[in-house]
Amino acid sequence: MAKYHGKEGVIRIGAQAVGEVTGWDYEESVELADATAAGATAKSYMAGIPDGSGTMTFRHSPAPTADAGQALLDAGASVALELYPAGNVATRVKYTGTAIVKNVKRSADTSKVGEFSAQFQGVLTEGTV
Repeated sequence: MAKYHGKEGVIRIGAQAVGEVTGWDYEESVELADATAAGATAKSYMAGIPDGSGTMTFRHSPAPTADAGQALLDAGASVALELYPAGNVATRVKYTGTAIVKNVKRSADTSKVGEFSAQFQGVLTEGTV
């Protein structure tokens, strides 16, 4: 079984790599429609339309030397998203698709480096680099 360490994760917005990645997650889901008929002895369901969502987290890199990839992540933006769990290396897995940036969050804390995170919505397709 193949394994990888999260330290190799990469995020690209279109052709632009996003720097200082600290993590990302992606979740797929589908709504279920109740298809149970009267008199049934157990519930039955039909799968609806798939959906996907996730979060990306980075070390914040603001102006005057802003990270070009982070600058593309504005709330409401439609982006060509590429997620690589094990680096952008030939034959490794990647997830790609168009996603809408739902929200962005920037934070500062005296105990750690400033952070930037963005939540997105959209179905991604699994493929290989």
